[in-house]
Amino acid sequence: MKERIFYSIGVNPCLELINNHPSSIECVFFSSKFKNKPKYFEFLNIIEGKLNYKIDDEFIRSISDKENSDVIITFKEYKQIFNNNKTLIIENETDVGSIGTIIRTAVAFDYKQILIVTRNDFDIFDSYLIRASMGAIFMCNVATIKDINEYTIKDIDLYIKKDKDLTLPFQIKVAQILYKESIK
Repeated sequence: MKERIFYSIGVNPCLELINNHPSSIECVFFSSKFKNKPKYFEFLNIIEGKLNYKIDDEFIRSISDKENSDVIITFKEYKQIFNNNKTLIIENETDVGSIGTIIRTAVAFDYKQILIVTRNDFDIFDSYLIRASMGAIFMCNVATIKDINEYTIKDIDLYIKKDKDLTLPFQIKVAQILYKESIK
């Protein structure tokens, strides 16, 4: 079975992928206009001689229609290892943009493991989710499960379930709860 290839799009998500999971990277693609920016040289200092890279405007346009997509990395799925790190469980959120925002917020509050309980199928390496997380997904372990009873964790640090009657967007509710937990 052929391995699936995923895309990380944008400067910050790509830097986080390089710093946290370089062995999963197939190739780093830069736009020609990015060559003139200081961040380009920061990338080169990190990857030159270690990772494949190309300047390929056509490939970048074929993957992303956003103007600021100066860097795209193709990568393979990597093994996520769950252990005794701080764990957040989120249930009933299905919007990948919201999930990316939640991941970014959780990592800021030092959660290193995030489980998403959902009956819907979605890919944790969805490029929109990666971009919404600003690369934070590469700084933690994330998995989806269908039922909370499928997974046993001795110490669940925080469990948040999305209610139908929310007065705020779920990612804001999660941020508020994470903040309150951090000051206890």
